[in-house]
Amino acid sequence: MISRFFQNKSLAFFFFITYFLVSCGSNNSNQSVESTDQAENSENTQQEPPIATIKILPLGDSITQGGSGYASYRRDLWFLLKDSAYKVDFIGSQDDFHEGIADNLKDFDLDHEGHWGWETGQIEAKLSGWLDDYQPNIVLLHAGTNDFDRGQSNDTTILELSSIIDTLRKNNPSVVILLAKIIPMKNKDTRSINERIDFLAKRKNTKISPVVIVDQYKGYEPLNDNHDTYHPNVIGEGKIAKKWFDSLVPFLEK
Repeated sequence: MISRFFQNKSLAFFFFITYFLVSCGSNNSNQSVESTDQAENSENTQQEPPIATIKILPLGDSITQGGSGYASYRRDLWFLLKDSAYKVDFIGSQDDFHEGIADNLKDFDLDHEGHWGWETGQIEAKLSGWLDDYQPNIVLLHAGTNDFDRGQSNDTTILELSSIIDTLRKNNPSVVILLAKIIPMKNKDTRSINERIDFLAKRKNTKISPVVIVDQYKGYEPLNDNHDTYHPNVIGEGKIAKKWFDSLVPFLEK
């Protein structure tokens, strides 16, 4: 009797210990799974850092400003960028158009630094003051048309363009400069100045602050694409905008 009692007690104790160990193991396993699930859920709920808005400075003369009924390439470019879901902000001290445009064409980001009739040296002289109020990430630089038309030497224009690049880099050492070969005029071929602009871009280009040529000259037909001697019509504006857009894309994120 006593022996059987202890045998039964031992058997009961064995079952109790076994149940206890199994229960603890199951709880630890469940806690481990829950911890893993919580970690995975935490990772899934973490949001990626927001994409910063890229500040783009349209810089130049009347071809940048637009007017006389034409909104400039900036309008077409704005909608190309927005329709592609790029987060951008046009900047500049100006938001007007020479002799105005229709109100229904003012449906985009109007800020710019285009100045009707200005030569490259005038832009160079004012640039550092403008840059006190903003800092561009990317600059769209189309300048030299008035210099070329009025007979200024290409050497002087190139020196002034080089100085503009230097001033932009003082404001932002990593600024990206998209430098245009200027569009041709109805009465003058701008090939010679564009060859110099191409060489300037190669000389000033760096990894930290790229200077990238945008060939606005190639494929532009002033007899069909200008509404007067110098300025693009809606067809010309579309051509210019598309080339800017294609050159911008490698430097933008969605």
